[in-house]
Amino acid sequence: MNTLEQRCKNLRLLHEWIQKEISNKIGVTKQVVSNWERNVARPKINHLISLAKVFDVTTDYLLCIANRMTFPTVWAQLIQVYLQRLTILYGN
Repeated sequence: MNTLEQRCKNLRLLHEWIQKEISNKIGVTKQVVSNWERNVARPKINHLISLAKVFDVTTDYLLCIANRMTFPTVWAQLIQVYLQRLTILYGN
């Protein structure tokens, strides 16, 4: 079963962002993001909301209340990343 820290890390990696990029986007330090991903600390509600906005998912998804990301833009982003990787591998 996924956990909040796993979902945060997986979404960050899916977007190909480093922890510093997430920290800049939501106004915390890189260490705070690292602590969340290692389950050393939990995000405050305002940071949880910011994470959901940055990742374009619901807070329910981050909290493992829902198993679906639900926002269609997440799927569009996944497809875009996939197509970019195919282009890199195989060219136009």
